[in-house]
Amino acid sequence: MNLVTPDKILATPVSELADQSSVSLFRLKNDAADFLAAAKAIVEHIDRALDLKYVDRAHQLRLAASKDTGVVHFDDGNVRVTADLPKKVEWDQKQLHELILRIASGGDNPDVVPRQRNQVPGLAGIPAFPIHPRTHRQGWQNHLSARAALGVIIMLKTFIEALRKKSISLSDLPEAIRVPGHGGRPTIDGLRLEDASVDDLAFAIRGISDQTSLLLSQESALRRLHDLARNRGAIGTDKVGEIFGGEV
Repeated sequence: MNLVTPDKILATPVSELADQSSVSLFRLKNDAADFLAAAKAIVEHIDRALDLKYVDRAHQLRLAASKDTGVVHFDDGNVRVTADLPKKVEWDQKQLHELILRIASGGDNPDVVPRQRNQVPGLAGIPAFPIHPRTHRQGWQNHLSARAALGVIIMLKTFIEALRKKSISLSDLPEAIRVPGHGGRPTIDGLRLEDASVDDLAFAIRGISDQTSLLLSQESALRRLHDLARNRGAIGTDKVGEIFGGEV
């Protein structure tokens, strides 16, 4: 694989790439395909690890909910886990093939279809196990039990989400605060809560309190003005300037 990195390729303008020789572009595309294949393999490997990590917990939650399949959600520290076990079954094709060869090598016909076959989902097009001998049937049942992949989606909870879950009294915490200017320091807008100091919290609280007092005062004044207008017989479409303009 060439030493050209994906970041370097993406940073190269398309016009410059177009100036490359066909051989160079062909190699770059092959390298990109190799990167993609490697990334997919890594993702699948990590997915299998996640399945193994959470399969028991997800199973217990489904049992508690009286269901065998479907989606369950739970938290693991600061990670939100969603585990989805669909109803669709999946058969291990490699094991199927190996068992069919074993059956044929034992002198039996792997195409013999038992009555139960049509009642098993996902077996269309797959040779059925012979009813005899018993050892083959037992091997089939042991190795080819239906399995469904446990789809696990993990999402890292933010610092704020974790704090909000600590107590119902913290559920309305903002992600960022406004710290009014003080002591010659400028106002800070949008300060992330995790970056705020205790003093920042105190000044933010004071600023919100001042804004709340101002809003309450404005509400009271507007309510008084509304009442005065109504007392003068004003209707909803009358303008404030027309009602009180002669007194200014």
